[in-house]
Amino acid sequence: MPQADPRVPRMTAKKGGSKESRLAQGNAHKAGRLAGNRDPARHAANFSEPPRSRA
Repeated sequence: MPQADPRVPRMTAKKGGSKESRLAQGNAHKAGRLAGNRDPARHAANFSEPPRSRA
């Protein structure tokens, strides 16, 4: 794997949305895989509450 250019900030080097959105997508994907959750209704219920602030 090539070394990243040190002049480029680490978090902005990856393409895509913000760190929070990538993290949320990754965690939702991982949780769905581990639970074997293929039910869209249950999946939507997981995200019914508003996201917590990351303070």
